[in-house]
Amino acid sequence: MAKHSAGGCWLTSECLGGEFYSSQVIDVSLGNRLNGHLKSVESRKLVLHFDVRNTVLVADSVTNINVSQALNSYLTGVTWGREVGGGEWEWLSDTPSLTSPCPGAMTYYKHLERQLVRTPSDRAVLRHATGDFTQQKLGSRFRRYYEDHLKLLEWRHGETPDPRFTLRERNGKLYHYILPSLFHLINNLSAQNREFAVIFRTYGMDAQNVLACTKLCVEGKHPDFPKALDMDVNLVPGSVYRRKKKIIFELQPCLTHRNSSDAKSGFICDNHTGSEDSPNRLRLKSQSDFSSACFSTESNSNESCSTQCTNSTLTPVLVRYTTERDISNMLSSTNGICGFVDDFAHWQNHSYNHTTGKPLWFDPCDSSVQHIFFDDNIRVTDDDSIVDMRLLPPGSNHGYSISKEEMAKFEDAFLVQVDLLKAIRNKSYFIDKVGICERSFDKFLQNLNSL
Repeated sequence: MAKHSAGGCWLTSECLGGEFYSSQVIDVSLGNRLNGHLKSVESRKLVLHFDVRNTVLVADSVTNINVSQALNSYLTGVTWGREVGGGEWEWLSDTPSLTSPCPGAMTYYKHLERQLVRTPSDRAVLRHATGDFTQQKLGSRFRRYYEDHLKLLEWRHGETPDPRFTLRERNGKLYHYILPSLFHLINNLSAQNREFAVIFRTYGMDAQNVLACTKLCVEGKHPDFPKALDMDVNLVPGSVYRRKKKIIFELQPCLTHRNSSDAKSGFICDNHTGSEDSPNRLRLKSQSDFSSACFSTESNSNESCSTQCTNSTLTPVLVRYTTERDISNMLSSTNGICGFVDDFAHWQNHSYNHTTGKPLWFDPCDSSVQHIFFDDNIRVTDDDSIVDMRLLPPGSNHGYSISKEEMAKFEDAFLVQVDLLKAIRNKSYFIDKVGICERSFDKFLQNLNSL
């Protein structure tokens, strides 16, 4: 129940209507709590975080796994059975699904993982072992799903105007590199004049290639999306580091200015495409923003920003955010499209526990922006999930991980487990998912406003 005090209130699980809650009681200023809660969906900013492999693309362009192999491998993670006597395998379902069909079931991928993976390098063996899954007798019952979705991934525009839009199989056939459903979402939100940002969050090595391909589409060079959009794309991905209880986000773009007066309103630009006359503004709108982001809040000088001039107009910088409040504010104020490479080693070294995965913050007093994380490895009921949902109490610079029981309440509001097969089949998949998440967030805000 709500406990009111002078000038503020205490939010408990009852206050949040049982839909979204925290195990800790949050002290919230009444003014802050109400500020912005009446924003309409159309005026609320969206910050959309996307994993890469098995979320917006099937096969990356860095490893030697092609589209056919990657699709086969994905199917082993959504087909369910169980181990029986003598290490034999028994199927419990003939239909791919993100969720278990019954208690005690496991995916075929998990079954093979137990058998083959002893060290991190063994994962390459696992990928190859699953690459012909539906061509094997054991997986042949799922071959039609493989064939149907592989056909939907085919590039149907002849030779592509730019090879970065496609991946070529050994037989010469071309396939979409990034799923068209992602580009449909970006174009749909742009057509509605929505304020939004796209942030790719990957553990892999393909971030730069994904950003380059997305930039081409935004420029109107994709034959299915010929309209150029007024969006900036930062081609230089940032980095995320997790050290015990500390989280660090680093950006490696450039600070550019034309004269001393412009230096007072510096901005971060993409040094691949930005120019003095037409910079790609992505994050920082004022010199004070830059200073607070550039220098660590800690006294350790090694945490500060390193700046080195290379010419009179471009100054490479390393912008480091070292408090969770600053990171959350930076992500919320991001515009355009950018990317970060998250800390896979930290997640792996902690048995893939969700509290050590890709961090995402939720501030219960800020309804002006909605963050939504799309990832095929989000499993809100399991410990080994990939997103670390962190509650950021008002007035605090430090957040804390919520439990998996609490995280389940955020599914389809802030967290979306992506169904790759549906994202391939349905060009409106991500559009529909964003709509579901916005309606869930509205319900959450209504619970707050009814107090």
